[in-house]
Amino acid sequence: MIQFRNVNKIYRTGANDYPVLKNVSFGIEKGEYVIITGKSGSGKSTLLNILTGVDNASSGDVMVNGTNILRLDEAQMTRWRGENVGIVFQFFQLIPTLSVLENILLPMDLMNRIPQGKRMERAKELLAMVGLSGHAGKMPSALSGGEQQRVAIARAIANNVELIVADEPTGNLDTKNAEMIFDILSELNKSGKTIVMVTHEKDTMKGASRKIIVKDGEVLEDYLLKGGCVQ
Repeated sequence: MIQFRNVNKIYRTGANDYPVLKNVSFGIEKGEYVIITGKSGSGKSTLLNILTGVDNASSGDVMVNGTNILRLDEAQMTRWRGENVGIVFQFFQLIPTLSVLENILLPMDLMNRIPQGKRMERAKELLAMVGLSGHAGKMPSALSGGEQQRVAIARAIANNVELIVADEPTGNLDTKNAEMIFDILSELNKSGKTIVMVTHEKDTMKGASRKIIVKDGEVLEDYLLKGGCVQ
């Protein structure tokens, strides 16, 4: 489903070049749940930003379901991202002036993939899935951090995307709420969603099938969590 091929990312400031990713290559199969870990500055968040089209690579190719996303222009990338990827951020990124229900409806209205007559029903179903049926009319500020992140997950899959990309989704949550987020992501993976998650956490193996460790812009280790190395 996903293939990074000799991907490099170099930041240039004046006379100096700062390589962030160095000839990175790896693949992810449809239906995998992959955790990417590494110390701050290792390049793991840059990998995620390139996968979601938020940033571009200096060279190489990134194929997602046969599309080389590095060759898309800005308008094409915006469309591709909305139709194919659900992003879950560390800081939730809910729109504060919209209700919980409206936040989930927004991506459906923007992309126009879900028939208009079915959007409200789908939004309510997604809220029920994350255990927040009674909060539809509330504003994000009235929710706890864990509740906001659950709304963010519901919003991320509103357009029934195949790929969920999560950037430190539990970084601001306590242990109990973090466990709830891991449980939801694990269930989504069991339903067929492909999940790629960046994290510092050491206890996020629940439900994950594979771990990629990034160090100094390179893939240091890539292995299956139930044993075995990915070639």
